[in-house]
Amino acid sequence: MRIALIHNDNAGRGVYSTRDLSRIFRDIGDSVDTFDIDDLEITRAIESRPDVLVVSGGDGTVAKIAVALCGTEIPLFVLPNGTANNIARSIGADAPIPMLAGRLTTARLERIDIGRIRGDGHEDNFVEAAGFGFIGTMLQEGHQPLLQLWRSLRSRATRSVDRWGRAARGVARLVRRQPVHRVEIRADGEDLSGDYLAAEVLNIGAIGPRILLQPNASPLDGRHDLVLVRAEDRDALADFIASRSGAARCPPLVTRRVRHVEMDWPATDTHVDDEVWPTPSSSSRPSRVTIDLRGAAPVLVPD
Repeated sequence: MRIALIHNDNAGRGVYSTRDLSRIFRDIGDSVDTFDIDDLEITRAIESRPDVLVVSGGDGTVAKIAVALCGTEIPLFVLPNGTANNIARSIGADAPIPMLAGRLTTARLERIDIGRIRGDGHEDNFVEAAGFGFIGTMLQEGHQPLLQLWRSLRSRATRSVDRWGRAARGVARLVRRQPVHRVEIRADGEDLSGDYLAAEVLNIGAIGPRILLQPNASPLDGRHDLVLVRAEDRDALADFIASRSGAARCPPLVTRRVRHVEMDWPATDTHVDDEVWPTPSSSSRPSRVTIDLRGAAPVLVPD
């Protein structure tokens, strides 16, 4: 099998080097060409027409490659090498890397959905989620302590249980003080306008520092999951997020499985995947957005 390998060696704890990963596949009998993570190298990897494009990295790296493969016939295979690994976990690629590499030949072909957000001249793609609320607040520069903690979770330095718990408790505190926005929302023609402290259009169930919002979400079903958090859900959701042991139950949030969402886009606390959107340096921002499916990318899902 001809493999194009893209490895982000800045992700996770740096356990595996590009050479290590290449050796794992070559020992199995595959041929491997390696490429860097920059846009030009990604284009070169795709143009080499491999049998499969293997990506090793965190959620940001996986999302970038998935978007690049949208509309092609080159399948993606994920080796989770980040910290949260939300995308990998959502498709069952949640095992030691040597074990996953051995499952490549028996993996089944699926298609991973690629979301699209547009509004007032702005456009972007996503694989995890787009929305406003406490995740957007976490990413805002005004909350440096929590943002630095989240970045440290994504670094090589640590993957300790205590820091995951601290991150969850930090997000729970944001939920408890998150302002409520009056927003107009239409989901597949249904009017869901109301007062919400968060609205997330999800492609996967858990986002950010593994914050679970929709356990039944799937990135392989051709739809998104809209999750709306009302003011009366605030305390129950905060307790659920803070209780990583599962002692608290997730409240019955407003959810819909949708293909097309039109919604107001607040002036702050908005994000696409794990980035503030639009960027703080942008000279303008949309007041209303449309969120739908751009398409899908082939992905090999391990048995």
